[in-house]
Amino acid sequence: MKRNVVFSITLALAWAALTVGCGSGADTDADSGVGAGGSAAAPLTIDQALAVGDADRAWVEGSLLVLGDQTRLCSVLAESYPPSCAGSSLVVEGLDAASLVGLSRTNPDSGVSDASWSDFPVVLSGSLADGALTVDAPPTPVGEATSGGLLLRFDHAPRPAPASGVVFWLFEITNTSDREIRLTFGNGQKGEVILSRDGAEVYRWSADKFFTEAIEELSLVPGGSYGFHLSDPLTLEPGDYDARVFLTASDPDLPEVMAVVTLE
Repeated sequence: MKRNVVFSITLALAWAALTVGCGSGADTDADSGVGAGGSAAAPLTIDQALAVGDADRAWVEGSLLVLGDQTRLCSVLAESYPPSCAGSSLVVEGLDAASLVGLSRTNPDSGVSDASWSDFPVVLSGSLADGALTVDAPPTPVGEATSGGLLLRFDHAPRPAPASGVVFWLFEITNTSDREIRLTFGNGQKGEVILSRDGAEVYRWSADKFFTEAIEELSLVPGGSYGFHLSDPLTLEPGDYDARVFLTASDPDLPEVMAVVTLE
């Protein structure tokens, strides 16, 4: 199934607002001690990480790009196919990109180099040295479920998710069977996220959305994966919410993730 890469102006503006809100508060002085490497809630930008130089522990935010055997965090992704780093970038070592949820990938039939990248901000933690970030532990998904030969993994960015701000809901569907699986979607919607509190639904991603009325099919070969994300501005109270996450394909026996999402 061929996929077109569309870089949304709305998404770019949302990310820019997010970066201004939570990515600029880190101390970039390598001699300042605590805070020099940022934090999970206030990660360093790429330029800040490069300015820090060496740090035993750092959190860095950027766009992830995997081209061949090289992985980078980029300050900006160029609008090409596959994309490339535009502006400053940081080499990433020790990361298994397959552990991340929701990455876009080049189409194997497109005739271009294999690549995967994030259309959302990624925060990685590890040690900084010589312009490289060595990841100590990759992010783990918020939840996952299996059914009908499919594995559905769910995550969100940023972490922690903002109670008031833009959130990216991340999906990754993998064919764990030994046969090809075809999923049929009745319109342009591919996934749904529902948040409840005290048994009452308080948020549904699709509530204010409109979708194309065209049937879409997704084919997954054995071992094949497909990642996508849904973005939305949240205006909810901080705290824990029960999340119900699922694909909107018409096929029976699809996996459904039940997890707890914490908003701060």
